[in-house]
Amino acid sequence: MKPIFTERISVRRPRAMTLLEISVSTALISIVFVAVFLIIDKGMRFYRLNTDANECQRGVLTFLSRLNSALQNSAPQFIFIDCASPPPSGFGTFANSRGIAFASPFDAAGKARFDTARQLYWQGYGCFYLDDDRNLRYLAKFATQMTDPNEETISPPSPQDATPPITPAAFIGTKQGVLLAKNVTDLNFVRHDKDETLSNGRKTKKQFYEVTIECGKKGDPLGYWIQLKSSFFPRN
Repeated sequence: MKPIFTERISVRRPRAMTLLEISVSTALISIVFVAVFLIIDKGMRFYRLNTDANECQRGVLTFLSRLNSALQNSAPQFIFIDCASPPPSGFGTFANSRGIAFASPFDAAGKARFDTARQLYWQGYGCFYLDDDRNLRYLAKFATQMTDPNEETISPPSPQDATPPITPAAFIGTKQGVLLAKNVTDLNFVRHDKDETLSNGRKTKKQFYEVTIECGKKGDPLGYWIQLKSSFFPRN
């Protein structure tokens, strides 16, 4: 008989990891997880920051558009700019303003009415104001707030003289109106009177206003900063 050859197969058991190797592996895995977390966290922060900045910019543009439309249809004698320290007589710079109020010729449906001489009736008030959280809001008060909105011979009182007053300061502690923009850090108005000499040497033909609004914090590397300017011309 032929001899039978058998082959022995030896199986090597895996060598147990030492405590040092376990510690090094754990540290490497932790570093990878931390790095991934930081990348995701930074990405989410960047996304939220850009979302907040875009939302704020849209709100500020909406404010400027509404303000321009509203003030074009108002009159200089019915515009009140509210600020903690009103400028001295003869100056038209309203720094760190709390907002602006004005008389409006439109009713709640956005319609104007005219007398027989085609003069507008004043039918309400509008007010842009900063609440306690520095959020910019807009609200409107209509016929019930006027002295007599349908009498062509009677002019309405200015917003600050209405009963009750329609001023930004009167609404600061409330949340009334439509929210337009958050985190407003500065709101300034400048009134230019007729025949005033501007910085470019030209004289104004009629009264107009400039507005500057800022949101966010300038120079903050972890935040955003928005500044927009516009002008409006009351014509009624």
